[in-house]
Amino acid sequence: MKRALVMLGGGARGSYAAGVVAHLIAELGINYEILCGVSVGALNAGMLATFDAFHGRDAVASLLRVWRSLGPKSIRKRWGILGVLHALWRTSVYDSSPLIDLVKGRMDAAMIRSSGRHLSVLAVSLTTGEHRMFDHTHPSIVDAVLASSSFPAMFNPIEIDGQLWTDGGLRNESLLKHAIAAGATHIDVVMTAPKASVTPFSPRPNVIDVAIRAIDVLGDSIAEYDVRMTLMINSLVAQGLGDRRHIDVRVFRPTERLPARSLDFDPAAIRRMIEIGQRDAAIIAG
Repeated sequence: MKRALVMLGGGARGSYAAGVVAHLIAELGINYEILCGVSVGALNAGMLATFDAFHGRDAVASLLRVWRSLGPKSIRKRWGILGVLHALWRTSVYDSSPLIDLVKGRMDAAMIRSSGRHLSVLAVSLTTGEHRMFDHTHPSIVDAVLASSSFPAMFNPIEIDGQLWTDGGLRNESLLKHAIAAGATHIDVVMTAPKASVTPFSPRPNVIDVAIRAIDVLGDSIAEYDVRMTLMINSLVAQGLGDRRHIDVRVFRPTERLPARSLDFDPAAIRRMIEIGQRDAAIIAG
């Protein structure tokens, strides 16, 4: 049996996922040999992958410390006195160097490679349009984690191998497929949006509101499709059809609308989302 943890996007709502894995790893003692992530899920997966499987509780404690220390200034800042107008000659609306510094100060490629875990993160090249899964063997795996979590147009794209890379949630690429290819027989998927959720939208949105909303909707729909396809394949296998093998899949997702949008890194909301994640994981895992 080989377990995989697949974590999807959602910006600040990634704190919910941290709460889920806190229960699964620290409370239930589940060992995940395979970690796959996209967007903020790549950050969570990368943080966990800096610890080996025998130090899962330490990995969770470190992840929760990071989330509980965050605020808006920990993630991004304005480019200058003209605010978002600087985006007219920059590659992003915000300067996400605070997030880049935070991740590079806590994540190390050598530690990831020596952890014994398989880490995969998805990113998209702005240069060529290519989508690519970077794994723990890539020398720039930390940059790949940052690229995958680079909110499109909002945060700095990351240069890897002469190309600019951004959030992998822009492409319909199956993380579950990669987990299965890595040998997973049991997969826990952590999503950050309730099923069939309708998030209230500002009655007078600006262009940033619209961009964030569009990316959230796209990412959520891709994740929904990914899970549905895997469950459909399982159904066919159960009927003796096809040549695939059955994969045990559990989906962890909010039972209520979370109290923050993707880029709302409010400390009180983050703490509340961690608590909701822990509670939901306890209910779903039984």
